[in-house]
Amino acid sequence: MQRNACKPNRSSRYHSKLSGFGVHVAGVVGEICASKVYGGKLDQNVYAQGDNHAPDLILEDGTGLEVKTTLHQGENPWLVVSRNELNASTHLCLVQATLPDSGNVFPIVSKQDFMERMEVRDLGHGERFVLPARSFAPC
Repeated sequence: MQRNACKPNRSSRYHSKLSGFGVHVAGVVGEICASKVYGGKLDQNVYAQGDNHAPDLILEDGTGLEVKTTLHQGENPWLVVSRNELNASTHLCLVQATLPDSGNVFPIVSKQDFMERMEVRDLGHGERFVLPARSFAPC
């Protein structure tokens, strides 16, 4: 018997056109793009209850990197981070993904630099910390 891996044609709370599964796939595409640019080791495990905000990518020098992926295709995407993600990471990276398999990878930002320049916004699902990418240039 054939079964769907997710609910087809259902949007998620994070994206109007993608299911929760689709949002996760986009995140994985972003992580792979970041690893292609920066090297390091991707966490390839699948966690039923999430990864507790563990780094998505461990760079060769041991730096843990939280990779945030956006599907927004405008000229100024935002690096958007929740409080839990910010508390758990030391470095952040924004990837502007183009599904199914490519993306623009922006420079790595330290947590300290991010905190000095971020804005606090409510984007419809709680408080988020936001840094517009207008000051970044894709690698």
